[in-house]
Amino acid sequence: MSGATVEAKLLASVERWNLVLSAALVVAAALIRPTPTVVGGVAVGAVLACLNFRILRWLVERIAVAGAKGAFLALLFVKMALLLGAVWLALRLLPHAVVPFLTGFSVFLISTFIAAIRASLWQARAQDGAGHTG
Repeated sequence: MSGATVEAKLLASVERWNLVLSAALVVAAALIRPTPTVVGGVAVGAVLACLNFRILRWLVERIAVAGAKGAFLALLFVKMALLLGAVWLALRLLPHAVVPFLTGFSVFLISTFIAAIRASLWQARAQDGAGHTG
């Protein structure tokens, strides 16, 4: 991945953080409130968030290099419709796990924040290092 763009590296970082934080969140839920409703809700939300971001990353990478962007943009809308359907279904099937589901589903927000902060710090250090070499 050495030749990857900064954006591609950032997306990959967010995806890795999604997986790590999702696993940590499910373990924390199992330790704090070991009920099927809570752990299941967190797990389903986290899995949907990770799957959504993985598909989004795949689509964005294809859109960035595609000549026919219209087809990929249409797929983006289809993905969003499927995601909304999956969220509706999850909330319908897990009516008592709304808060745990939303907690798990929100993991991508934290992942994005962490990856962006890390990328900013890395970029700042790289610029500081470039300024001191001359």
